[in-house]
Amino acid sequence: MEQINNLIAEGIQKAGSPQQYLDSVMNYMSQNTDFFKNKEESKHLVDSTYSKHLTKTLKINSPRRFLILGASGRVGSKVVDELKKIQKGEKNNDFQLILATRNSEKTKQWKEEGFEVVNVDLNKPEDFDKILTNIDSVFLLTGYTLEMIIQSKNFIDACAKANVSHIVHLGVFNGKRDVFPHFNWHAMIEKYISSTGISWTCIHPNVIWNPEEILNATNTGKFYDAFDGKKQGYCCAIDIGAVTATVLAEGPEKHNHKDYYLSIELLTVDDIVKQLSEIFHKEITYDKFKYENFYITQLKYIIN
Repeated sequence: MEQINNLIAEGIQKAGSPQQYLDSVMNYMSQNTDFFKNKEESKHLVDSTYSKHLTKTLKINSPRRFLILGASGRVGSKVVDELKKIQKGEKNNDFQLILATRNSEKTKQWKEEGFEVVNVDLNKPEDFDKILTNIDSVFLLTGYTLEMIIQSKNFIDACAKANVSHIVHLGVFNGKRDVFPHFNWHAMIEKYISSTGISWTCIHPNVIWNPEEILNATNTGKFYDAFDGKKQGYCCAIDIGAVTATVLAEGPEKHNHKDYYLSIELLTVDDIVKQLSEIFHKEITYDKFKYENFYITQLKYIIN
């Protein structure tokens, strides 16, 4: 252990930045293998034990770094809003935000505000190593297509390689055995996350509402849904953002291996339009949207 500490100290003296420190120590150790039995043993230790040890050492005195996927989307934007509020508070505010979006207007705005912005294409796993460098926690969400399985697996594998400490996954309010394909895909992804050894927390919202959708109903006089007379639970995107931000800020020490299910009481569409009509003093009626447009709608709102 003394030899290891000496090597780390030498790396610190040579470093110009935390990443250069890590690189210099790793390079030094790969070239000085005399105190190992053979080069293979040295390589194994350098690639595994020391890499993880030194990466954790770098993070001890540094602000935590949170990567937020879909940061300008329907749910991700609410997560960002809530994290900004926490940063202005007095508790658990020792973190930096790295915001992932492909929205050029948001990219410009956030950079002007001083935030770090990255473009994450989940179909380009070759970029993941660079994106995840020095990231502590990730908010992971995907679009509702079959691609989400391989996208998530590749990203989770990259998180494990990068020694990410905590993955917070946006799932669904599922019973693990569901008729909806993407409900089952989420269950598979969550099972895979739990197999990696990375700390994890899963957020399970019921049907997601945005405040904008309620305001739209007051303007058009129509509430759009697809459940007819069936009772269904709902969850506001703002509430998802608040829970997710709290989980990220308080960290895996408090929220590791936790599943959080979010929903109001079960309501029929008739219940909803009746309550909306009473609240806004205006008749609001139910209009069923076509299910073939469901996935297109979700992709539009969830990932930007």
